[in-house]
Amino acid sequence: MTRELEELVIIGLKRNKRLGLKPSSQTEVARHFGLSNPYVNRLITGKAADTKNTKKRINEICGYIGVTEKWYLQQKGVDARW
Repeated sequence: MTRELEELVIIGLKRNKRLGLKPSSQTEVARHFGLSNPYVNRLITGKAADTKNTKKRINEICGYIGVTEKWYLQQKGVDARW
């Protein structure tokens, strides 16, 4: 996961917590997917091996949290159509 995607996930979790939505923590993400907390942390921080399964999990996590790259760019004030 790139630094930008890591930031995206963290922003999404904080947003969910502020709005009272689930998931609002890495622990809730881990429980939902039946993964360990350390593994979810490694996925989010980019420390997991770069494999096809890792990319699949990252996409699933982003979808579950409710964040996309387009949403991230809008939050940053960047035109996503470039």
